[in-house]
Amino acid sequence: MAGAGLDVFDAEPLPPGHPILAAPNTVLTPHLGYVTEENYRQYFLGAVEAVEGYLAGAPVRQLRAD
Repeated sequence: MAGAGLDVFDAEPLPPGHPILAAPNTVLTPHLGYVTEENYRQYFLGAVEAVEGYLAGAPVRQLRAD
C-alpha cells in the first residue's frame, strides 16, 4: 500500500474539509478503544463492503467535501 493507516484524531469525527481527509495513500479508521465482538463484526463487514465497492468501481459511503 505504501501509505499510512490512522485511527486516532484530536476530534472525531473529523470535520469536513480537515486537511488529513485529502491525504494520499491514507486509510482513516475510527478509533476502536472499546471493542466487542459485535463492534468488530460491524466494522470489518463495512470495511469489506467498502473495498469490494471500490474495486467494482462503485464506492459506498463516500464523503462529500462540501
